[in-house]
Amino acid sequence: MQIKVNTKEHNCPNTSLSGKIRPATTKWIAATVLDWVRQDHNIGPAELRAKISKKFNVLIPYQRVFDGKEMDLDFIQGKWNDSFHMLYSFKAQVEKTSPGSVVDIDYEVVKGREKASRYK
Repeated sequence: MQIKVNTKEHNCPNTSLSGKIRPATTKWIAATVLDWVRQDHNIGPAELRAKISKKFNVLIPYQRVFDGKEMDLDFIQGKWNDSFHMLYSFKAQVEKTSPGSVVDIDYEVVKGREKASRYK
């Protein structure tokens, strides 16, 4: 049995980057773009991806940037599903602060999940 050692430098993308930078995780992306998302909630993942690329000189997959932005929106605005659980608290507060107001919550269950369809 003989062991061979490759003395030539590897230059394929995975081996050339593995020792130099740590892969950008979704949490890192969320922390990096948090201020940009706070300034503009409507900023798109493509624009965030371009800003990260310009600032850090790295190329990150679009989906990972999208997921990082979603994490930030959940942090800033609260989780989307939690909003539906708070509807009845909202209804009670409106009726308390605006006597005579009537608030009806109409919802439907879609694939085991509640979905609000309209407010009055």
